[in-house]
Amino acid sequence: WGEGQPALDLLARARSGLFGEFDAPDPEAVLASVRLHLYLGFGAEAGQQAGLISEDAGSTPLALYRSMARILDGESDPATPFAAMLDCDGPAALWAALARDRLPPGPGINRDAILRGFTALPPHLRAHLGSSLAERFLTRDDPDAARVIRDAMERAPHVDAAAVAVLDAETDLHQGDADAAQAHAQDAVALDGNDADGLVALVEAHFHKLEPVGPDVSEALLALSGEVRGTETAAAVGRALILAQALSGQTAAAFDQDKIDGETLRDLWRVVQDRATDD
Repeated sequence: WGEGQPALDLLARARSGLFGEFDAPDPEAVLASVRLHLYLGFGAEAGQQAGLISEDAGSTPLALYRSMARILDGESDPATPFAAMLDCDGPAALWAALARDRLPPGPGINRDAILRGFTALPPHLRAHLGSSLAERFLTRDDPDAARVIRDAMERAPHVDAAAVAVLDAETDLHQGDADAAQAHAQDAVALDGNDADGLVALVEAHFHKLEPVGPDVSEALLALSGEVRGTETAAAVGRALILAQALSGQTAAAFDQDKIDGETLRDLWRVVQDRATDD
């Protein structure tokens, strides 16, 4: 959709010719504008442009574009029109996978089509969407697919090295290599110390080794917890904060945190049994 043109030229195209006679939106021009905003990765803006016309304005793909806009903004889309397309043999399978919180078990997905669709994306969209897609495959116990995605991300120019390091750490953890995961997570934190994903991966690596972390890690996570409240990252940051406090000797503070669910509480007690004082 971007035809290899510079982003500023595409934005100019996306904003021109939207209204026709009597200042009424031109459906074809609006759809073209939506496609260009999606190509650039501007999900919210694409959704706003889509709102200029109605679903019945001869715009068959509009519902698909709206779903893609939500996905680009990091949202899952349970009501997506891509819902039944996980087994399709084209790029629709990719968007069907990204629209879900997790991939279902079993043979009902077209893994190859999803990976083909991802590697065919422009580099900036591979960098933007790769981590979340790889995590879905790791949850499905498919580290080989996650590695394909990671390699496609790394080949992109101006790659986010911290995001690649986090993905390496998550893959290492999935495969039980806590030492390698810790090294990659440390690289991610060194590259971007304010990134929640890197700090979460670092804490998980230390937890798998029941190895202490410095109090600076829990302080950074505590600062982040307010920023990510209400987002999909909030639960992971909350868990990492609890474990980081326990791993840095702040046992009482760890137990004082709200909403400690069953798995995190069980893992907190593992740390307490191994590292806490008698008191």
